[in-house]
Amino acid sequence: MSFLMARKIRSYFSLRPLRRLRPTKLFIFGIVIFMLVYFVLSVFLRYTGCCNLECVRATLLQYPYVCRLPIIKHTVKSHQIHTTKATQEAHKVHETSQHRAPSSGSFVLVVSAGVPNSDIVHLLDHLFLSYRIIIADHRGYIPSLLDLLRLSNVEDHSPAVQLFIFEDFALYLRLPIDLRSSVDQYCITNDVGVIAFLNEGRAFSTEPDSLTKVGTLPVFLHRLRNSPWGIFIARNTTALHITRQGRLQPGPLESVDCCRATLVPASGSEHLFVPLMFTRTVDKPFGKTDLGTSPVYHTVEKNAKESLTVYQSLIIEDPGLHDGIRRIMFSTSPNGLWINKMLLFDAMIHLSRGRIHASPPVNIPFNKAYQDLSLSFSLTNPASADLVRWLLIDVDDVFLRGSGVTFTKQDATALHATQSHWRHYVQGFRFNLGFCGQFFERANSMDRPGYETILKYRNDFWWFDHLWNHLQPHKLNFSTLMDLMHRNKHFAEVHDIPVSSDYAVAPHHSGVYPIVPDLYEAWRRVWNLSCTSTVHYPHLLTPRPHLGFRYSDVQVLPRQTCAIYSRFIRLEDFPGGEARLRELVFGGSLFYTVLLNPVSIFMTHMTNYKGDRLALYLFDALFRFVRDWTNLKLVSAPPKHLAEVYAHRFASLGAQDLPVYSDPCQDRHDLAVWPIDWSCGPEALPGLLILGPQKSGSTALVHFLRLNPSLLANRYQFGTTFEELQFFSSDQIYARGLHWYFTQWTDSTSSLSVLDTNPGQDRVRFEKSATYFTSPKAPERIHALVPRVPLIVLLRDPVERAYSWYQHTLAHGDLAPRLISFENLMHFGRNITRSLLIRNTSSADLRRLGVDPADATSMEMALAAIRHLYNRCVQPGYYAQHLVGWLSLFSASQVYHSFLILMGF
Repeated sequence: MSFLMARKIRSYFSLRPLRRLRPTKLFIFGIVIFMLVYFVLSVFLRYTGCCNLECVRATLLQYPYVCRLPIIKHTVKSHQIHTTKATQEAHKVHETSQHRAPSSGSFVLVVSAGVPNSDIVHLLDHLFLSYRIIIADHRGYIPSLLDLLRLSNVEDHSPAVQLFIFEDFALYLRLPIDLRSSVDQYCITNDVGVIAFLNEGRAFSTEPDSLTKVGTLPVFLHRLRNSPWGIFIARNTTALHITRQGRLQPGPLESVDCCRATLVPASGSEHLFVPLMFTRTVDKPFGKTDLGTSPVYHTVEKNAKESLTVYQSLIIEDPGLHDGIRRIMFSTSPNGLWINKMLLFDAMIHLSRGRIHASPPVNIPFNKAYQDLSLSFSLTNPASADLVRWLLIDVDDVFLRGSGVTFTKQDATALHATQSHWRHYVQGFRFNLGFCGQFFERANSMDRPGYETILKYRNDFWWFDHLWNHLQPHKLNFSTLMDLMHRNKHFAEVHDIPVSSDYAVAPHHSGVYPIVPDLYEAWRRVWNLSCTSTVHYPHLLTPRPHLGFRYSDVQVLPRQTCAIYSRFIRLEDFPGGEARLRELVFGGSLFYTVLLNPVSIFMTHMTNYKGDRLALYLFDALFRFVRDWTNLKLVSAPPKHLAEVYAHRFASLGAQDLPVYSDPCQDRHDLAVWPIDWSCGPEALPGLLILGPQKSGSTALVHFLRLNPSLLANRYQFGTTFEELQFFSSDQIYARGLHWYFTQWTDSTSSLSVLDTNPGQDRVRFEKSATYFTSPKAPERIHALVPRVPLIVLLRDPVERAYSWYQHTLAHGDLAPRLISFENLMHFGRNITRSLLIRNTSSADLRRLGVDPADATSMEMALAAIRHLYNRCVQPGYYAQHLVGWLSLFSASQVYHSFLILMGF
């Protein structure tokens, strides 16, 4: 029986039936069998992970936490790097880092109970510090905290968390004992400080006169019955670097949501704490919690009712004498008092032990070039470099008419006299006047005396071109722009105005950003311009800092608004009146603009210096307030000098790079200065991008897609990049601007598909540039312009891709592949030396290829070509490394809908 079964099986697998098939049928049968085997193997490899991905897996091992937490990336547009929805729900981690700030992986960890505090986020953004916000669940549990404590810097393997900020210290106190012990041990071992907010004691007790111990620390939270009186800044403390010591803000602190709690050390523990800010209470103290144990003034005042006046702390420093952890604790919430943000800044500087300083970007040290620039300006009363704030006040629209209020001689004299007075607060101060010459010529008899007085003092001001007739450049053609600039220049020469040829400002910032290339070219030809400024980059209204960039060799500086615009001439014109003006200055947005920007160029208008002269009132109050409450040193300088200072300080943040373009149609302020006949928005943007990499079949894919009548490919770049635009990867091409990019698609008959039966239908624009995948700049640029565009990446076996590139360069007759075989190239790689090359390539062959073995320069050039070829063969194949950069911007939740990866292994 078994014999018969074995014979039957052998006959079943016998090739005899195949021999009876004709050759054609046999060939077809073979193809069918091959396709079935290929399909089965493909499915098996895909679902078992056994495909040839060893190099990718090896690369992934360099990022051991990539699957759990997002990697810190540095880009203009990325405020929050999303993980997958499941990961976010599990870990509640938000990661933020601003504007390509260089970092080795260190970050500030903010622990929040819900929506992150806006003041903390605003401060960290403007300091350009990398940070992560971790949100506790409704039970106060923080599951991902332990994972964050295990992270380390990529460069030096030091701990990644450089500072803890607890928005509510109760979150820390409620942690499980083992987790809280891990945090404590982390802080002690790595000398990491903690900033804690107790939020008026709302998580402890809200009962008036209550006294609650803060965890195991020898300090109590005293809940006050009545509002305290005054803000006192302590003297003789090392924790205050920016804030001036010994200052007093008198008056009751009557805010309902603030200052109803103080911090008081336990009896006998006064020496463990240092007061930084305190207030005067009118409550009768509790038992031993009296002036003898208060960490502030040791004086007692008695009034007629025999009640005690007690001074208790609003902010105290714990130097770590109790448990080895350095803390600064606020009894208030982060936004409880106007001064809290500045004191939080001081606390971060103090606890960092020199890792950050007071001049944003705070983690970038001052290089020698910056120090030389400061020394060349001969600063009087030298201050610490990080306490210097450079500023300039531009006065736009000089001679401009139409406000209905006369500019008098007295207004001109006040302008001239004020700048002399302000030099007591701002070293070297001068107003910078932007003039429109046409309006001087057309001035009426009432305005003209004032204008002539301005010209009388012309040598005491700085001057810049503001265009002859104040027209917006984006509405003008190139020849008209040139003519208007020449007219204004001639006006300055006729009236002997010492106008700077280094700086100009376009009316309404038109043409600066979004970029109109004709404006920059006209500036170059007429003025040989080196710097300008704008409020539009990256957007006019943004909670994050305005940034600068460089375009066409012109340094563009960020310009600051001061809330008074050209229409505000009298106090009644200003919304909120005098109270609003005082609010801007006394700890408000204008004050923090100076504090958080090492270089500030303020935009004002000629109308703000007549009538009630609101600008003089505003800035006089600002300068006095900065002097009284801070240690900052205010310095003014010509625009060219400020441009050099800014470019050096913000070089790593893109100050010397091209701007990152966004769609003008997405911002009404950008759209207002975008030429009306230039397209933007969905109809101009690509709806699909093919990223490459090179030699992965992307060109073939484009040819197939061109056959689809619903798709529209870009025009060929004959003689240059052919079918590729390479807009986002090439600085030279990117500098051509958005308008050039939007015009690279056409509906001409030459580009229509042969299958297109309805040429008038809407078609999806697409482009392929294989250089995008490996470009370090392309992800950020693409995300800024088309953040939701579908992306296609083709991945081929890295070895086959490398060999294909080698053959590609060999076919083009490049030197490197003729000097070395592919096998030797992969073996020696970037470590190729002169001796190795001579050993593997004969001297005769070298000479035949134009390389002289006896000439060191010739040999070094040959070695450089080989190393370059090796990098072009190998680097694009590190797929995981490049994909991490793309996935950090195009969120993981978006990948499944708009990120297609075709794998051709």
